[in-house]
Amino acid sequence: TETDYGSFIASEYEVRVSGRFFDVDDFMYRIHRQVLVGDDEASRIYLAAKHKACSEVGMRSEQVDLPSFITEGEVLATIRRLNRDPEIHGIIVQLPLPRHISELDVQTTIDPRKDVDGLHPLNVGLMVRGEPSFPPATPYGIVELLLRSGVELEGAEIVVAGGALRRTDGGLVGELTTHFFEQFKVDYAVIGVSA
Repeated sequence: TETDYGSFIASEYEVRVSGRFFDVDDFMYRIHRQVLVGDDEASRIYLAAKHKACSEVGMRSEQVDLPSFITEGEVLATIRRLNRDPEIHGIIVQLPLPRHISELDVQTTIDPRKDVDGLHPLNVGLMVRGEPSFPPATPYGIVELLLRSGVELEGAEIVVAGGALRRTDGGLVGELTTHFFEQFKVDYAVIGVSA
């Protein structure tokens, strides 16, 4: 039979994380705010899974829905308002964004201390330098899944699809994943994928 290691590892990790929140006096006040611009169905499904995961570890997760025709200025103003709110501890702006909104401008507007996705240029730069930061969530999760599945990364040969650092989320995730692999002296090949 085929074993679903991903689900098993996720459950194990949720138990560890929820224990951390129960040790924090104000864990009930930890609020994670997710921003969705537009009505991308895949993004909506992905955010629903994030809400569920937050709930299972004792965090409040709330969503801000913005229409796809909203201006970039209005999106940035929303992010700045969330930055200033002391009750909000984490912010994610779900990618992809509508084409008229700059992904980089959105990521640089999020307060790096609330940047749960770890994609603010300051957090990415600190990660590349090996300094403490919010690690980019998806690349970190990929490496954690491999390690917890018993994959020996030291000296491994791995292909990273979508590795070009470009506007699309897949390229950014691929590029950042290679930085984690370099810590394990992984021999990797990067192949681009076209959107």
